[in-house]
Amino acid sequence: MIKKILVPTDGSGYSRRALKTAVEYSKVFGAEIEILHVVSEPLGIYDFNLYHVTDEQLEEAGKRIMAATSKDLDLSEVSFKSKVVSGYPASEIINAANDNVDLIVIGSQGRRPLVGALLGSVTQRVLAVTRCPVLVVK
Repeated sequence: MIKKILVPTDGSGYSRRALKTAVEYSKVFGAEIEILHVVSEPLGIYDFNLYHVTDEQLEEAGKRIMAATSKDLDLSEVSFKSKVVSGYPASEIINAANDNVDLIVIGSQGRRPLVGALLGSVTQRVLAVTRCPVLVVK
């Protein structure tokens, strides 16, 4: 039984299609959807961060990405919550999946072209590590 669906998003068309698919699954199973956006922090040099993402920047990025992801979708019939965190996207998605997630619905690629060629690098890492089922949407 699917009770909780995780939908990682970067605001891309792939993420929008993943959310649309998750909404369809949610309606069938009565599952809650958690929409997750991870704001990437740059890698530091010698363990010193080049900059830190402030709470205000996180909130603003979250609003912008959530609006782009849910554009033209009717979420009124499903139970959902959204969450924005900072860190390394694949790691944060995997951490979120460990929180009683029954299904991850993720776009096949993100905003960075050519990184993973046919399948995005974040999607590849999530597929390789998570224990719950992962539905990859093109």
